[in-house]
Amino acid sequence: MAGIVIGIVVFLLLLFARQLIHLALLLGVLLVQIFLLLVVDGSYARTRYSLLFGLALVGSVLWHLYAPRPV
Repeated sequence: MAGIVIGIVVFLLLLFARQLIHLALLLGVLLVQIFLLLVVDGSYARTRYSLLFGLALVGSVLWHLYAPRPV
């Protein structure tokens, strides 16, 4: 549940991103995370997938903040 909340908060923070590719990627990761958390049974599997996609979201945020901008 915490993974979903974190994912939604990060998505809302980056909703105004200038790069549409990054926005689509973030939305896809968030949707896959929600799907896995709702469908996959077992708390261990849920925790593992939540951590995996949480790390993907963190990586996406770092890429968004520190990627070189086109001139």
